[in-house]
Amino acid sequence: MPRKFEPDTLVQLPSLDALAAQTLGSAVLAAAADKTLSGPVAEAMAEVKAAVDVLQTAALQRMPNGDPVARAADANLDGAWRTLHGLLGAWSNLSDHPHADLAATLQEQLFPDGLRFTRMPFRLEWAESENRLHMIDERGLAAQIEQLGGAVAVTQLRQAHAHYGEILAITAQNEPMIRMRDAKNAVMKALRLYVVRVTASVRAQDPPSADLARELLGPIETWEHTAPAKAAAAPATADPAPEVTQQ
Repeated sequence: MPRKFEPDTLVQLPSLDALAAQTLGSAVLAAAADKTLSGPVAEAMAEVKAAVDVLQTAALQRMPNGDPVARAADANLDGAWRTLHGLLGAWSNLSDHPHADLAATLQEQLFPDGLRFTRMPFRLEWAESENRLHMIDERGLAAQIEQLGGAVAVTQLRQAHAHYGEILAITAQNEPMIRMRDAKNAVMKALRLYVVRVTASVRAQDPPSADLARELLGPIETWEHTAPAKAAAAPATADPAPEVTQQ
């Protein structure tokens, strides 16, 4: 059977889950950030960075509530619905005004449970928002809201809702869900290639090249030592172990 010499078989990396792979990949990038690298090593580092970026995107897709961009879009949509809710509420409180009954009817149709839907998980809130905007269009409620001075509020609401759908990758198809396992494996593959390229850059006639390689590979070489399992604390009254003198 022919022997195969490939990074995947030559380089043994620590056993890592997705978050650990992202952390180690980021540490490797940080170690190389201010270094002058040869062409092959620089190319391998670029592959590590690309793989880490994809893994980070995959992680964010699975925890949208933790994504600051999604939170900002959510706050924007919440504010737009609060504006319309407040406008209708203000008109409905003017009992002697001819628009009061119209405002009360609109508020009952669009907000039967108040603003409770704005506190739902992101994707469920998007569906509730979508249903209410569909109601506005199907029942011709936009014209009625405009009578109450709410044209700007409806426009802002539509824009906020459209942006929210794009951020959550519901209405935008240009950011498919990334499989976490595939993204992690890509980082591991890129790290193996990086180790091979860095190791190959060491030249006997150039001692500083060995020092640079140790710095570049330091995060990988020391990974198991920098992230050990938490050990049980030794009893405070324990006597120190006796020294053994070798004869």
